[in-house]
Amino acid sequence: MRDWLLKLLLTAVLSLSGILAATNSFAAGAAFKEWAGEYFDQREGGFYLKTQLKGFKASQQTSFMTGNIQIKLFSILRKKEYLLTHRISAIRGYPAELWKAPSGKYIIRSVSMVDTSGKIRTWQGTRKNMKTLIIKRQILSNFGLWTITPRGANGLKVKFAMVGNSYKENSTKSESSVAAVINGFNGVVQEKFAGKKIQKKAEENYDRLGSVTVTRQIEMYYALNLFKHNYRAQSIADVLKVYEPNMRKCYTDRLRKDDNLKGTAKYLFILSKVTGTMAKLKNSGGTAARDAKLVSCLFYEMGHIQFPVPETMIGELTYTFGVVY
Repeated sequence: MRDWLLKLLLTAVLSLSGILAATNSFAAGAAFKEWAGEYFDQREGGFYLKTQLKGFKASQQTSFMTGNIQIKLFSILRKKEYLLTHRISAIRGYPAELWKAPSGKYIIRSVSMVDTSGKIRTWQGTRKNMKTLIIKRQILSNFGLWTITPRGANGLKVKFAMVGNSYKENSTKSESSVAAVINGFNGVVQEKFAGKKIQKKAEENYDRLGSVTVTRQIEMYYALNLFKHNYRAQSIADVLKVYEPNMRKCYTDRLRKDDNLKGTAKYLFILSKVTGTMAKLKNSGGTAARDAKLVSCLFYEMGHIQFPVPETMIGELTYTFGVVY
């Protein structure tokens, strides 16, 4: 048991571009990197999508359906599978997540999630329902709105619909690092930005001329203690790994406001057998607790997670954050 706790404490150092971890149920592919506004490589573009869930029962932890979505995309050109962990967010307004990827056509292979009962549900791409997505060089693709509903005992139904562009910039379009936003289903332009001007800048030095340059790495460790139920820590830790990118983003977002932010954030919870969520979740201190928004963001993300919980358990989870220059 002690060996397991020591092993859990030695989690890997994660960078801003991070690797998306996955449970054994969500076999990992290559990872997409988050796009922070920098100029794209000559052979890459970006994309975003929005999702909404319908027909799921709410948990006792929150008044709405929770959980992130695992999406597998297959690059037709590179014959390579990519894994994307998508965070469910508000349908209206600016995209919650922006990603960059090699240009080309992609096939949606699967969409998976854990429902409120802790059951893994999956939509599987077939020849009959195959959906192709387009990513063009130095252009942002809008993958539309995906409406996800439960289907049968273990399945999902996904309805793909195109919606208007919601990507905006504070700077003038002449200073934009993206040429345009296109309909990711058919390639039609939805809104033009900097046009061909970015081509020259990207060729000169795309990784330094962008509107946002990321040069730091962060480290994030976490320690899980289930006390007398530590023999079940493996299955809980596997699920936590899927959501590491979201926890890391809570920290990196706050670093933009406070360069010196670091330390620990501790939480106590009860893993409920009934809901599969962290019931009665509360912050119990930590040296990073002075940043209320970081504590709140972590709380929000943890409250969204669904776990396979065979019995009710009391636990403590401690996150430790720092910056590696």
